[in-house]
Amino acid sequence: MSPPEIELKFEVPIESLPDLTRGPLLKGVRSSGRKPASLVSVYFDTKKLKLRRKALSVRIRRNGRRVVQTVKQETGAAAFVRNEWEHDIGSPHPDLNVAGNTPLGQLSSKKLRRSLVPVFETRVRRKAFQLHCGESEIELSVDKGEIAAGRKTLAICEVELELKHGQRDDLFKLAKTLADPGPSATGHRQ
Repeated sequence: MSPPEIELKFEVPIESLPDLTRGPLLKGVRSSGRKPASLVSVYFDTKKLKLRRKALSVRIRRNGRRVVQTVKQETGAAAFVRNEWEHDIGSPHPDLNVAGNTPLGQLSSKKLRRSLVPVFETRVRRKAFQLHCGESEIELSVDKGEIAAGRKTLAICEVELELKHGQRDDLFKLAKTLADPGPSATGHRQ
């Protein structure tokens, strides 16, 4: 298992993105060196949402030719801390054989394998920035795209802060700076 994932997500109005990406917070900060990524993520569960009731999720994400299966488990410690297991797989469908060392693997059965269905899909363009705050490294990602469930779609625009290593306090300090409507966060007052 990887270390627990510690991240905060914020829904933001799309019109605020230019202020964020060109504002003082990211002034002089380079993006991760990668071009903005096109990510397609499909989230699976049973029709009765058995995994959700067990505080689990399984996602298949395509990023170019790479296909990654991610199992996440809420820890109960805090809403922003989850256990996470990732595996490269060769299929757009969940591979429960590689989930053996996860809580999903403990639930795995032939019945579960047959009953997993796509619940919703997200399609986003992601731009990532590596930030240093205190002694911590934090990845700030800006996602713009849509979420689709059946025939319904909804535009999404969010900012994610993920603590790559360091202290949670630094993550919260950065989040507070982002949320501050003053000139330090966006370059102008509201």
